[in-house]
Amino acid sequence: MRFYTIHAPRRPWASTETSIEEARAVKDGFSWPAFVFSFIWALWHRLWLVAAAIFVAEFAIGLLVGLIGLGAVANGVLSLGTALIVGWLANDLRRDHLERIGLTDLGVVIAGNGEDAIERYFTENTPREPFGVPSTTRRPQL
Repeated sequence: MRFYTIHAPRRPWASTETSIEEARAVKDGFSWPAFVFSFIWALWHRLWLVAAAIFVAEFAIGLLVGLIGLGAVANGVLSLGTALIVGWLANDLRRDHLERIGLTDLGVVIAGNGEDAIERYFTENTPREPFGVPSTTRRPQL
């Protein structure tokens, strides 16, 4: 079981089904796909600036190692370090991107995978009511 943050548009007039379809779950912690496929992972998640930064960093490391003459081992160590940094920051970068495109962080859920996390969040939380229409079926909280 892992922690996931749930991101969805905050539109009071949207139905629960629409919110579920547009919701995204982002795992908390290290991202192995981002570690292994840094540049491709960023492109897959439409993080264009992050992908460009990863590409430039890897190119600069290779160029710098070649100019200084450190060798293949140093290039590998520096590339591994870059991949580790990307793996640790990847999910935070995704959260920032989702915030920038208008998805609000709704909360944290513990689940086995992203789909289960979204389903669990929307089944455990009351559905949003239409804007300006008070709910008559919901009990007041004491």
